[in-house]
Amino acid sequence: MKARFCLILALAAGVPALATPYWIAWEGDDFPENQGWTRNWGNYQGQYQGGAYRTLEDGILTYDSLYDPGVFDGSFVQMPGQIDPDPGELLVVEWRLKVDDLVGWSQYDPALAVKSDEAWVMGLGFGVEQVLSVFEEGVSAAIKPGVFHSYVLRSPDMRTYELFIDGQLALQGVFVHRAGKSYVGWGDAVQGGASLHHWDYFRFGVVVPEPGSVALLGAVIACCGRRRA
Repeated sequence: MKARFCLILALAAGVPALATPYWIAWEGDDFPENQGWTRNWGNYQGQYQGGAYRTLEDGILTYDSLYDPGVFDGSFVQMPGQIDPDPGELLVVEWRLKVDDLVGWSQYDPALAVKSDEAWVMGLGFGVEQVLSVFEEGVSAAIKPGVFHSYVLRSPDMRTYELFIDGQLALQGVFVHRAGKSYVGWGDAVQGGASLHHWDYFRFGVVVPEPGSVALLGAVIACCGRRRA
């Protein structure tokens, strides 16, 4: 049986217009749905049935769906026509995640997805010891199990991306074209896998880096790192 990627199933109202550069951040102060994100959850009985056991403690959001591989439970912001970087800008997504356990027939359960204004999408799925590109074949990277890892995804054009893990370039890949509105989503994303995993923060936006400077990207993100009201 094939795992079903269920991060986004529901429609959400559009967010207010965002001028670029912009920055939207969840920092673990409250559940994401209390800070402007839309929660989407369910199980094999349907949408809004079941859901993961969630706890928020010391700024860490824990998802536990080990009791049912049919559970999906995540958060997203839908942004029709508002997400893409302009020439000379970068879309940047950063998060910190630890995966403790994974069961079921899927290779991953926690995941994220980014879809562009022109319906080009990329997704990353996380197992205990690997990160893999959901919509590409054979694109994956090994990670050390049982510890938090810091991730930075960046794309200048919503066609290609680079993924840095703990400061090191780990993956390079491409977006694929799928129908639907632009969004960013993350969480317990898969029917067919069940997991115990923890998110420390999740942030994304468009930044304007110094020309030709990769080293200054972190400083640029820090300067733009205002929270969404």
